[in-house]
Amino acid sequence: MRETQEKTRHVLVVRLPRAVEIRIEDVFLGLAGATKPTMGYHITVLGPFFLADGIDPRSLTPVSQVCARWRPFEVYISGLSAFQTKDDNTVYLRVQDCNRIVDLHYDLLRATRGLINMQDERILRWNEEQYEPHVTLALNLVDKGLAEFMRAAATRDLQASFTVDKIWLCLQEPNGPWQYTAQFPFGETGPEPSSDE
Repeated sequence: MRETQEKTRHVLVVRLPRAVEIRIEDVFLGLAGATKPTMGYHITVLGPFFLADGIDPRSLTPVSQVCARWRPFEVYISGLSAFQTKDDNTVYLRVQDCNRIVDLHYDLLRATRGLINMQDERILRWNEEQYEPHVTLALNLVDKGLAEFMRAAATRDLQASFTVDKIWLCLQEPNGPWQYTAQFPFGETGPEPSSDE
């Protein structure tokens, strides 16, 4: 399962609208340890992954087909949380009532079987068993930095909503920055949300 880091990495994401990014920057970017991803604030929907041998990223037809079946939906973000690992913590904004994003994630995971290989075992496990949509605010914080970040952020609040009507494919060449390379718009006549969402 271990892939070489010499390969191009890919990820499917929801881009946050610039107005929401500005609000996040205003509220959190000044805190010690806060980071802004080179691709901007986003919600990872699938990945990071490598394409299987012989697969051209411009022909990810199953991704287009999945997205064509989906209708636009609203996403709400608010509240801080953290993925905690000894001295390697990640702080994030929660995606609230995230059934639609989670369903989209698993729809894409099924559709891309055999076309992609996850970056490593940890990413595979996260995508297959532990997927939790979120917006990353700070990466690689030591435990003390996490405590300080959460203490400083305790008096700050951000609630935002926006419509998701497409996802984006990003790639990262070895030692290069992430770049947006393709978008996959949703259809207008996809499945209705279930009544329990």
